[in-house]
Amino acid sequence: MQYIFIGEQKKGRGRKRKYDEKINFKQLNPKYAKLVSELLEDEKIYLLEVYSKSMDINLNIVIVYTIGSKDKWTHKFYFSTDLKQNWKEVLEFYRL
Repeated sequence: MQYIFIGEQKKGRGRKRKYDEKINFKQLNPKYAKLVSELLEDEKIYLLEVYSKSMDINLNIVIVYTIGSKDKWTHKFYFSTDLKQNWKEVLEFYRL
């Protein structure tokens, strides 16, 4: 998966840049990841819009970081192809 490029395009010839770097889920880029919930000390929820190279489509991804065993952060991600879907709806539908 790759971030969708939101920076300023270069001037001149050639195709415009669509995608940025690959996503490192252990350290998200704050330029693209939006922290939507941090109600508990041991849980953080991020929202991203990314490009999936294998499925060739943009995805709406919700990443839930929690403190697991041995006090290490673990992550689970839930995704939807509906880019306008709210992060709460994604979690509600796909956590079932």
